[in-house]
Amino acid sequence: MRSATCRTAAAVAVALACGAWRAPLPAAGTPAEPVAPAADESSSASGGAGAPGEPPLPPPQPSPEAPAPGEPAAPWPPPPAPYWQAAPPAAPYWLAPATAAPPPVAVRKAGFFHRGLNIDLLALGSSQALGARDTAAGIMVGHGMEIDLGPRWAVRLTLQIAAAGGAARADEDSDAGTFVGAYLAPAVVYRFRHADRQHWIPFVSAGADLGTYSFGRGLLGLPAAPAGHGQDFVRSGPAPSVGGGILFSPTRIIGLRFAIDYAYFYVAHTSLHLLSETIALRVSF
Repeated sequence: MRSATCRTAAAVAVALACGAWRAPLPAAGTPAEPVAPAADESSSASGGAGAPGEPPLPPPQPSPEAPAPGEPAAPWPPPPAPYWQAAPPAAPYWLAPATAAPPPVAVRKAGFFHRGLNIDLLALGSSQALGARDTAAGIMVGHGMEIDLGPRWAVRLTLQIAAAGGAARADEDSDAGTFVGAYLAPAVVYRFRHADRQHWIPFVSAGADLGTYSFGRGLLGLPAAPAGHGQDFVRSGPAPSVGGGILFSPTRIIGLRFAIDYAYFYVAHTSLHLLSETIALRVSF
């Protein structure tokens, strides 16, 4: 009887010992973890939300840009920086990088069609002949043509007629103080053009006057000729000349030419100077 009781107690002890090895008990003071209920296979297969046995959804996470609970939002616009954190001053203008200059505008030949053909329909003005003894004043009439070699250089050919007379003296013939000339005036012209549409264009010219001239003896400071002889010298040949002025071109086809020309003559061992101021109506093509 005693041996049977001992065997029974030994069997119970062995059974308890096997159960403790398989599922060890939590340590003292540790809360027991809740056992999750078994998922329902039928509800998982159907995919229904909130079905019994489905694990709960995780809670929503706050945005990283949102302020924390209890933290005030940042002001907008942000306040200015304090004076000790002000931005450094800008570089002076002489050290600033230079901006690229715009490309220059192409300057073409003058005229409505940019062919560079300019015609002075009529040039009209005054002339003065300055001699060694006297001065004669008169008029000048001309007609000219100017052909562009480029946007600034041109060749000019003008036909001019000048007539000037001085005050007659009691002991001299009225022809003694006169000047008359008919001549061609070829010249090279340079125009100060910097834009394709330029209303006021200064210019200079240089050339020679080729023609026939009549100089009075009194105008040259020579003694009067004997009675029955002419009181003038008639000469033919070139005379150097220079000029300048300004072109006014309100449109591409119509303009005005204001010019001052000077020519030098050497006759009978004396000098004579011819000045002229003209204005011409110009047509350009």
